[in-house]
Amino acid sequence: MSLLSDILAALDRWSSWKKIHEAPTEIDELKRRVGALEDRLKRAPGQACPACGALAFRVEKSEPHPYRDLAEVGARQHHWICHECGYQDIKGETPK
Repeated sequence: MSLLSDILAALDRWSSWKKIHEAPTEIDELKRRVGALEDRLKRAPGQACPACGALAFRVEKSEPHPYRDLAEVGARQHHWICHECGYQDIKGETPK
C-alpha cells in the first residue's frame, strides 16, 4: 500500500497532474454549458439586438421600398424589432 501512496504523492507534486486530475470535472461542466448553448440555438434565434445584445432581433414585417424607383428594382424595407427590449429599426435591402 505504501508504494501506491508514494506514487500518488509523487503525482501530486507534478503540476500537470493537477490539471489532469481536475479535467473530468471541467469537461462535465463544459458539456453542460455547450448543451445549454445548443438548446438556445435550436429554435433559430434572431440576430443580436444593437440595444441589449439579446438574440431576439427579428424582422417583424417586410414591404416594398417607399421610393417607387427603388421598389421597381426590388428594394424592400425590413422592420426589425427586439422581442426582449422592444428596440425597433428599419433597414433597407436592395437586390444584388
